[in-house]
Parts: sequence; C-alpha cells; structure tokens
Amino acid sequence: MKTTTVKDVRKLNRSLILKEFYFNGPVTRLDVSRVTKLSPATVTNIVTDLLENGVLVEEGNVESSGGRPSVLLKVNPDLGYFIGVEIGESHIQTELFDIYFSKTTQYAINDLELDLSPEHLIDLVADSIGQVLRSANLKETDILGIGLGLPGIVDPESGISIFSPSWGWNNINLSELLRRKIAIPIYIDNGAKALSVAELLFGQGQGVDEFAVLLIGAGVGGAIVHNDLLLRGGSNSAGEIGHMTLSIDGPVCRCGSKGCFEAFIGANHIFEEFGRTKDEPQPRLENRELMKKIFSNYSNPDSKERKIIQNSIQYLGAGIANLINIENPERIILGGWLGILYGEADLDLIKNVVKKYALAQSYELVDICVSNLGAEAIPMGSAAMALIDFFENVNQEDLMVIGGNRLKQRN
Repeated sequence: MKTTTVKDVRKLNRSLILKEFYFNGPVTRLDVSRVTKLSPATVTNIVTDLLENGVLVEEGNVESSGGRPSVLLKVNPDLGYFIGVEIGESHIQTELFDIYFSKTTQYAINDLELDLSPEHLIDLVADSIGQVLRSANLKETDILGIGLGLPGIVDPESGISIFSPSWGWNNINLSELLRRKIAIPIYIDNGAKALSVAELLFGQGQGVDEFAVLLIGAGVGGAIVHNDLLLRGGSNSAGEIGHMTLSIDGPVCRCGSKGCFEAFIGANHIFEEFGRTKDEPQPRLENRELMKKIFSNYSNPDSKERKIIQNSIQYLGAGIANLINIENPERIILGGWLGILYGEADLDLIKNVVKKYALAQSYELVDICVSNLGAEAIPMGSAAMALIDFFENVNQEDLMVIGGNRLKQRN
C-alpha cells in the first residue's frame, strides 16, 4: 500500500489551486481558499511560489470588506501551449492551442492507408506535431502537453491502445512509441471521451450535470459525464454504445458481433445502402464529401438517399432511447462528422423516434442537440485532457523550469 507523503499532499493542493485559478480566474487567494477548503496560509504559500515562478500573474484588484484591496490572480496566458491530435480511421488532425484554448495553427493528414502499422502511424503523428511547431515557430519546450484521441478502448494511465477495431490492434503502447520521438508529456484516450471533455468545457455540456455524447463517424462511440466527471467503468470502456446490440440477427459489425448499433447507423451502413441503390462500389468509410452529398439530397422527398437516412434514423433513435432509459441524462449531444449530419438533416425526426421508444418520464427531461464544436471537438478535447493531466501531475520542479523559461522570454 502506497504511503501518502507531505510531497503528495502539497502536489494535490497545488493541483486544486492551479485548476481554480485556471477555470475560474481571475480570483483572489481568499476565493480559492473558500472553494478548495484549503487554509489561507496553505493557499498563500503555494501561490507565492507560483507567482515567483511566473505561473500565475496579477490581474487587477477587487475591493475587500476592510483593509487593502485583494489582488486578482490567474494562470499566466504565456505559460505555454497544448497540442490536440485526433487519429481517425483515414486522417490525422493536429491542432495547436494556447493555454486558454485559442487555436493558433493546425495540420491535417488525409487518406491514410488502411493497414497502417502502429509504428508508421506514430511516425505520422510525430511528423504532424513537428509541422504545427514549425508553423508556429515554437520549440518542444514551449508545449506543456500533447493529447491524442483515437478509436477503440484505451487505457489512459499506460497509454495503451487495448483494442482498436479500426486497425485490428490489441495492447499497443502508443504512448511509449511516441515518447521515443518527442520529449513532451503525452496523454492518450478514446476519441469519444475526448469529445465529452470538449463539450463539458467549451460546448453543449457546459452547465449540464449529466449528459452523454454520441460520436458517429466511420465508427460509433459514446461517453457519459456525471457532475463534471467522465464515467470510465472498470476497463475504461463505459459509454461504448456503438456495440450495444439492437438485433441479434442484424448485420455483422466490424467488431465481429451481429446487430450492433454501429452496424445500423455508422458510415459503413450508409455507404453500403448507397452502393446498393446506385450500383456503385463502396467508398472509404471516411469519405466525408460523398457523405455530405448523400445527405444533401435528404430534402428531396422522393430520393433514395432520404429513404436510406430515414431508415438509419429509426435505429439511431432507438439506440438513443436505450441510452436515455439506462442513464437518464439531461442532455444527449450528437457529435462526430456523421452525427452532426444526422442532426442537421432531421433532428425533429430523431426526437420523435426517441420519444417512441424511451420511457415517458425520462424523455420529458432530456434535451437532444447537435454539437456546436464541429471538426474542432476531438483535437480540442484531447488537448484539454492533456491540460487537466498537466495540472494534476506537474511537480514544483517542472513549474520552476516552465515559469523560468517564460520569464526569460518576457525579459
């Protein structure tokens, strides 16, 4: 059993204080003491170090009830940057954010080979990170963390891709492979979970106690947030709604099972049906332009595309109803490039189908909406996960180096 040391307690206290100044700043020391339940002396001691190291900066004053005005503080906007990487089935999207999440630059690799080895994929990820660094004229030491979001079941503690139906991998330590190439802290997680963090901090999940996201693209994933906490489950696979069985005699899913939710609403199903009606070969799963073209014909009441999409919406609504009946969330957010297309095509029909299958009491509570983050969502969420990991795990020595570097640059 691990013993908790004074250093561990100080690290935890530092994390609480940093997150409060970041997410709610500018605030005073007394504000932080009240929220974190830490003593004023503890807050003052840690804040003094953070100010000296350039991690926190002053942002004016606020009148106090007596005596001198209190100083407002926040995390230094120039402290550093975060990189978010979305690894899709046929693309890599890499985006650079400042510490307050204004995007500064991005780089995309499209049309990936379908049979990439883990080593080749990580080479491409490293190249894309190098591209955004050069574009922004930054060094590795300017980056506080890198977050990767990818399909399948991922262990964020070890950085291992446990199972990826996209590439047929099992137990690949992607974090270790990338660390051999880049000396920056790395955080790896499932793409749907990254999406949920983006929605929680920047999107439709703000201010919502309990919500679920549905990530629909080449595959289908999901994640659930309860009281600002991401639910993970025993093996970090909570929310994998894409492999919920809707029909025991349904079509074969890429995971090998029959009748999965994904097999009825994912890109593979739409393209298969489109190919049958148009007598054309099935395109790649992430052919987004073709999918947009298919959905653009939805408004034509006599089109075959409309019939295909409406049929899929029947299963989409049934799957969402199952999620509502089990989790009873306040909000369901449709995300992912295909999920957004579904929602924009006919959100009213989706809601009507959900109402048909969901328990009445649960349906009356829930709001079903479309993500407003667009293509930014997974890279942004991945970078945000890296930021949270930074605040929770950075030690005093690292902060001294990071803050010292920023002070030198300023001078």
